[in-house]
Amino acid sequence: MDGENRIILNVGGISQFGSSEPTTTTMVKLFFAISALLAVSCLSQVASAVTSQEVNQVLAVTGYRQVDANLAGVIANGINGMTSDRNEVAMFLAQVIYESNGFYYREEIGGASKSYAPYYGRGYIQLTWKYNYQAASRDIFNDDRLVRDPGMVSRDTTMSMRVSTWFWVKNVRPKGGVSKNNFGLTTRAIWGNPVGGSSNPVSIKRYDLYKKAAKVLGVTNVGINSF
Repeated sequence: MDGENRIILNVGGISQFGSSEPTTTTMVKLFFAISALLAVSCLSQVASAVTSQEVNQVLAVTGYRQVDANLAGVIANGINGMTSDRNEVAMFLAQVIYESNGFYYREEIGGASKSYAPYYGRGYIQLTWKYNYQAASRDIFNDDRLVRDPGMVSRDTTMSMRVSTWFWVKNVRPKGGVSKNNFGLTTRAIWGNPVGGSSNPVSIKRYDLYKKAAKVLGVTNVGINSF
């Protein structure tokens, strides 16, 4: 047989020698083999650990200063302990970057003068109100230490990150933004329902940060921004 008209298909360890028109069985096997490879490829992009370098890449493309290696590591470790879904990572990073001005602030500006002091915004997600401090403390430590010492939330970067991921899992994820691939619902879970909803300038800004983060992280199924 002419070598140019001869093909070899090896699917599932079985070689098929024949003409350029393989059997239906062979084609089905080939289809499933290719599908499996594509699925693995997609999973490797969507569900893989985030690196400290990627954290800084996201900060750079969103217009914020990059952080030092130690803080980038704390952020990456905190995220990886929370999720392996890169789309969720992009949503989370967009929100905490906005809330903390690029991981710069761990305390709300002027918080001590607020009516809800001393339980003003702390951590990268700006944990606020006594009931949130108490819930975080009991879930993380099984006691009320964050109520007795609220400054502990912002005293070091690790705790600021730990409380931020706790708030996300406890209060943001259950609202359906991640599961429904709707970034707007994550904004609403953190910020409430502002005038204009998804058309509010702050909502638009947060969504822009998310889209830029998603691009860096290789996310192709970018979510919508609907309240």
